[in-house]
Amino acid sequence: SFLSKEVQMPDYTIVFQIWDTAGQERFRSLVPMYLRGAKAALIVYDVTSLESFKIASKLLKELHCHCAEDTKMMLIAAKCDMPSAVDPL
Repeated sequence: SFLSKEVQMPDYTIVFQIWDTAGQERFRSLVPMYLRGAKAALIVYDVTSLESFKIASKLLKELHCHCAEDTKMMLIAAKCDMPSAVDPL
């Protein structure tokens, strides 16, 4: 799924484009096109799934290839409130 949201600031506009690909390979080819000109990129992974972390790691490497050097990147862990379900690395 995809969400686009504009936030008006006093001196500029921020456009958020949020993609939820659920780690699906079929969206991989779209990544370079949507990263062009990005100022920031967030990758969210599920701490209860080692596979989710592996996919996030691959995506982070891809971001480094397609984003400008000054693009801010953040890896975000989801479901941290479920400690009993955390998959040990």
